[in-house]
Amino acid sequence: MSGIVCLAGKNNQQLVAGALERLKHRGPRGQGIISNGSLQLGYTVFTPGSGDSPEEFYRDQKGAALFDGFLYNGGGLPAARAVLELYRKRGREFLNLLDGIFALAVSEGDDFLLARDPFGLKPLYYGEHPDGLLFASELKALTPFCRQVHLFPPGNYYAPAEGFVPYFEFERDIRQKGVRPAGPQEAAGLIRTLLNEAVARRLKGLPSRRPAVLLSGGLDSSCVAAVTAAQAGKIQTFSVGYQNSRDLRSAREVAAWLGTEHYEYQYDEKEMKEVLPQVIYHLESFDASLVRGALANFLAARLASAHGAEFAFMGEGSDELFGGYHYLKQKDSREAEQELQKITTGGHSIGFQRVDRMTAAHGIQCDMPFMDRELIRLAFSLPVEWKIKDGETEKWILRLAFENQLPKDIIWRRKDEFSVGAGSAEVMAEIAEKQISDEEFASERKPAEDFVLTSKEELLYYRIFREYFPQPSALATLGRWQPV
Repeated sequence: MSGIVCLAGKNNQQLVAGALERLKHRGPRGQGIISNGSLQLGYTVFTPGSGDSPEEFYRDQKGAALFDGFLYNGGGLPAARAVLELYRKRGREFLNLLDGIFALAVSEGDDFLLARDPFGLKPLYYGEHPDGLLFASELKALTPFCRQVHLFPPGNYYAPAEGFVPYFEFERDIRQKGVRPAGPQEAAGLIRTLLNEAVARRLKGLPSRRPAVLLSGGLDSSCVAAVTAAQAGKIQTFSVGYQNSRDLRSAREVAAWLGTEHYEYQYDEKEMKEVLPQVIYHLESFDASLVRGALANFLAARLASAHGAEFAFMGEGSDELFGGYHYLKQKDSREAEQELQKITTGGHSIGFQRVDRMTAAHGIQCDMPFMDRELIRLAFSLPVEWKIKDGETEKWILRLAFENQLPKDIIWRRKDEFSVGAGSAEVMAEIAEKQISDEEFASERKPAEDFVLTSKEELLYYRIFREYFPQPSALATLGRWQPV
C-alpha cells in the first residue's frame, strides 16, 4: 500500500504536496516529492524501516519509480527498484512480465509511463489541472484541484506520446492460457494447490509481519483463513457484525476450528450512523450495496488495526470466479459465463475498490489470494456447471475443494451478500426510510441526465458523497452493483 501522486506538466510541488496530504493514510510512515524530467512524483511510504530501500519508491541518477501494491516476482529486489530495472531492459513490454497487483509510475529523463494492474486491484485516477495532468491513488486527492476527474482504466498504461494504451486482453491473457481439468475432482485439487501457492507467494514478502484474515465466517474468507493458518501457524482473525449477527457466529466457529487468535466487535445502529460519512469519504462511492458492505469492512479493518495488524487477507474474488451470486442461477451457461467475466473485469470499481479503500483507511495493507492470476486462469477454464451445480448450489467446485478442511456447515452455508450476513443491510434501509420522504426522493433521484438513483438508501449516501466529491465527472468513476 502506498499513495501515489504524479504531475505531468509544469513544476508545481505545492499542488503535488496538497494532493499527497489527502493520501497520508495510505502510507503512514512518511512521504516525499521529487522531480524527474517532466514528471513530478509524490509518494507515501508504508514499508517498515523504509528509509533505505522502501518497496514503494526508488531513485537513482537516471530515473525513478513509484509502486503501490505487491510484486510477487521481483527477484528479491524492492518492488519499485525491480520495476525500474525491468522498464529499462524491456520497455513497455515489462508490464506483461509483472506478477502482482499494482499502480505504478516510472520515469527516465522526459520519458515516463503510469500503469495499473489488469484487474484494477490497486486504484489510480487522473484529473485535468491548468499545470498539467494530475494522477493520484484516490479520487479525494484530485477533487480539490481538478475540474474534471477520471478513472485510470485497469490493464492500461499512460505515456505522454501515446496516451492510454491497453496492454492486457482478457481473451489472450486469461482464457487462452487456461487449461481445463479432466473432471471436478482434478479441478478441486488444482484449486486447493493454486490457492495455497497464492498465499505462499504473498506470505514470502512478509518476514516480519504476522498475517491476519478479515473473517466473515462465509466460505471465501474461511478458505483463505484455513490455507493461511496451515502455512503461517496461529494467525489473527477479525470479525464484526450487527448484534450477534450470523457472520459473528460463523466466524467464531471457523476461528475455533482453525485455532486462530480471534477478535470480534459488535456494532449498533448509532455507530453505523456515526461512521457512515467516514466510510463514504474513504470508499468514494454511494452505491447502496457497496456502502453496506463497506460499513462492516471499515469496522473490521479498524478492529484489526487496533490489535496491531499491518497486513490482512480477504476472501474477495471468489464469487466472481466461481459463481457465487444467486442471480446467475437464472441464466443459461453462456450468459452466466459472460456475466462472470463482466463482474470480474468490472470489480475494480465495486468490490475490489471496497477492499482497498476500507483497509487503507486504517493503514492496513490487504491482498486477495483468490485474485491470483493463475487461479483466475483456472477458474475461467472451468464449465459453469461445476460452479453452479444443478442450477442450485453456488460455488460448488470451491466447496468440493475444501470440504475436508472446514466445518460442514461452513462449507455448505448458503451464500449471502456480505452486508446481509453482517447485519447492516436491513438497518441502513430503515435509516434511509426514516430520513428521506417520498417527495424528497422523487425530486432528487436524478442527479444527472443519465444517472438515476435507485432507492432512498442510495440518495442518503449520495448526499454525503457529493459533499466530498462535487464534480459531475466524479459520477463516471463509479461502479454500480446492478445484477440483471
